[in-house]
Amino acid sequence: MTLEQLNKRIQTTSDLRNIVSTMKMLSSVSVTQYTRAETGLKHYTDTLTEGFKALVANGVLPFRKNTSYRNTPGNGKTLLLLIGSDNGLVGSFNKGILLKADKFIKNNQLRRAETPCIGLGRRLCGMAEYEKFNLLHAFPIAHNPDEIAGSASHLIALIQKEIAQREIERVEIFANKKIGETAHVYQQTLIPFTLPALSVQKKIWDGPSFPMLSMSHKELLNALIHEYIMIAVSKAIVSSLASEHYTRMIHMQQSEKNIDEKLEEMNLIYAQERQTNITNELIDIVSGATSVKKKKKSPISALTNIKKQDKNKGKQTNRKKKGVHYD
Repeated sequence: MTLEQLNKRIQTTSDLRNIVSTMKMLSSVSVTQYTRAETGLKHYTDTLTEGFKALVANGVLPFRKNTSYRNTPGNGKTLLLLIGSDNGLVGSFNKGILLKADKFIKNNQLRRAETPCIGLGRRLCGMAEYEKFNLLHAFPIAHNPDEIAGSASHLIALIQKEIAQREIERVEIFANKKIGETAHVYQQTLIPFTLPALSVQKKIWDGPSFPMLSMSHKELLNALIHEYIMIAVSKAIVSSLASEHYTRMIHMQQSEKNIDEKLEEMNLIYAQERQTNITNELIDIVSGATSVKKKKKSPISALTNIKKQDKNKGKQTNRKKKGVHYD
């Protein structure tokens, strides 16, 4: 490889490093953004939990310590909600979701071709179709926090439609969630609805005042359940986006490190090749100068040899003259 080719390769690698650094920075900003959104949704979930507590305090719901309220699923069909990514560079992010969903299907003695699925994320949906999942609907995932609520609302309406048409009694969510320094695939049962585990304290209501309900208990319970399900779907989308960008940030950071090592290696090779070329050029210059010097000396040497030959010839002539005899 010539120096020009090596220099071009170094420049291309440097440009690639700039792109990787930019992607890492953007992913880092996105992780912070979605983590804040996830925290806000958690606070709203706590507010909804207080609403359930108010119903318990008014005797609408029974109170059980350390126990969640949940209906037992029937023998109806199961719908899977798969939340992945639109873009790549996330390793096994999407593949892990499909593996988890496939394991769930096998453990519950279901058939992949007969288990309806709704997919979020172009990359995930493409993989699901390739793996022969029964994908009823495929949507791109919302990347703007302002669009997540609308996307969640649309999904809930679609799930309700499928429940009515296909006699579905169970809806499971499969998505990624950032736990510590890595992203893990988790499973959450959306339907049948599970009420949040309430406080284990002796008093269900912590405040000094007693909660008063200004609307019918049934309407309030239905509204709380609807909001709780919507927040569960929104949290799944936000958690998936946060873990996706975190995974991409980690991969870009590792790629940046590998590129730096490769650049250091190429710069070292370039320096060695350049030094070798300089040394060869110096050797050529010295050799050329030596050759020119020898060429300049050669005419003088030839002239000296000619004079010596003429001098010797003259000596021989004189000797012959001395030896001449006249008759």
